[in-house]
Amino acid sequence: MGSKGKHALHAVLCGAGHNLRMILRAIRLFYVWILYVSMSNTNRRQSPYPEFRYFAVL
Repeated sequence: MGSKGKHALHAVLCGAGHNLRMILRAIRLFYVWILYVSMSNTNRRQSPYPEFRYFAVL
């Protein structure tokens, strides 16, 4: 493999690593949101439908 092939492979792997970091960041933020919603049950108006209680408007 020539030096151009090595540079191209390096660029592809850098892009893949960047995409993987963005996906992991999104998963981490979603996990934090789930924790926040599950722990913040106080001071919320109760929905008449228990399965939708997390989406009630204040």
